[in-house]
Amino acid sequence: MKRSAAIAKLEAKLGRGPTDAEVDAFVERRKERKKRRKKADDESARTWGEARSCLAESLVAACEAKGWPAPTPIQALCWPVLASGRDAVAVAETGSGKTLAFALPALSRCDASKLSMLVLSPTRELAQQSFEVVDEMARVVGARAAVAFGGVAKARQASAIEKCSILVATPGRLWDLVEHSTLLGDCSFVVLDEADRMLDMGFVQVVRSILSKTPPERQTAMFSATWPPEVRAIAAEMMRSPVKVSTAPEEPTANAAVSQTVVVCEERRRDSKLLETLSRFYSDRDFDGSKTIVFGLYKKECARLEGYLNRNGWTCVAIHGDMTQASRTKAFDDFRSGRAPVLVATDVAARGLDIPAVSLVLNYSFPLTIEDYVHRVGRTGRAGKSGTAITFFHGNQHEKALAGALQNILRQNDQPIPDDLKKFGNTVKKKSHALYGDFGPKATAAPLKKPTKITFDD
Repeated sequence: MKRSAAIAKLEAKLGRGPTDAEVDAFVERRKERKKRRKKADDESARTWGEARSCLAESLVAACEAKGWPAPTPIQALCWPVLASGRDAVAVAETGSGKTLAFALPALSRCDASKLSMLVLSPTRELAQQSFEVVDEMARVVGARAAVAFGGVAKARQASAIEKCSILVATPGRLWDLVEHSTLLGDCSFVVLDEADRMLDMGFVQVVRSILSKTPPERQTAMFSATWPPEVRAIAAEMMRSPVKVSTAPEEPTANAAVSQTVVVCEERRRDSKLLETLSRFYSDRDFDGSKTIVFGLYKKECARLEGYLNRNGWTCVAIHGDMTQASRTKAFDDFRSGRAPVLVATDVAARGLDIPAVSLVLNYSFPLTIEDYVHRVGRTGRAGKSGTAITFFHGNQHEKALAGALQNILRQNDQPIPDDLKKFGNTVKKKSHALYGDFGPKATAAPLKKPTKITFDD
């Protein structure tokens, strides 16, 4: 950059005129950063040998020791970009290794003496899962990780945060812990996991508040399996010239390894259809190590389904927002271990969770968005295995609006489209704007007029 521009930038940053040595060092750092960025844009880490150019040797060796043949595609693309210090938006299919994609570059330069890395997760279960992955790798480089989420006592979490260098947390609990503190003042790397969910209108304000506690020059990364247009503008406010890295299609697309079936039926017949489906898949209730997730839409619905299935002889547990954290943890552990092979859950279990041997996903109620459908289906067909997703569709008001988008998902994966589903139409309705509903701003309309401040004379 020109020396005059460097002087101006440094003067604004330092609040005084910089010395010649300070200007020279600043210009040199800028040149080196540009070289690293260009190298990151041109390279990928497709092998462990190439990964050594952007990751700590001990972390690469730990990956090799696990017998992983090579970095996953999203890891290969992300590691050089994040190692160069650039902000990134990464979009990849579920089960593609996103946690290590953002964790290893940060751990490679982690300062173990202060809280330098923050990972925000939308649900308690995902926060716990990400923590377990990050903590294992943090130990390799001598760093300490902590996790914070609601439903448990704050005191122990607050104590752990003060001693850690990597923190995984849900937004609400973290804000409770840091609202009146400077704990995040040294945090140089922030990750939003399942970022599209994090940036919906239920989370965006608290996420903004949390980021305001971090340094403005922080590095920010956002990871998700879907990236709808509604959240892109919000994400842009929180990042600086991010690099987009994607191994997934632009439009929502379900995992190709999953066989999808849609059953159009009356709402009152879903209970009997549920029992018929489970009996067809697991004759004599023999799961043989496999698992099933039944997705409901509401907390009360899931609680009722848990009791209904248990009364009918299916060993079942549930996860939803009306349960205590201890109950949710026990239910999740029972399901993962196979002691309860059927899990009934709201969409808190739809995002990011890596549960081995889920062979069947059953959508008892259709989700509110097509992105959530993609995430639900992604709970099966993981780690190179095939899976099955069966969806009950009865055509109430919100389901009719998504019938066209569902048909597109089925068509993209060469899945059968029932004639009864086609009767609901194939129009893909654009999602309402989060602030203005159906009245604007439209993608094709002129931009809204900027507000004008009016000052009245006395």
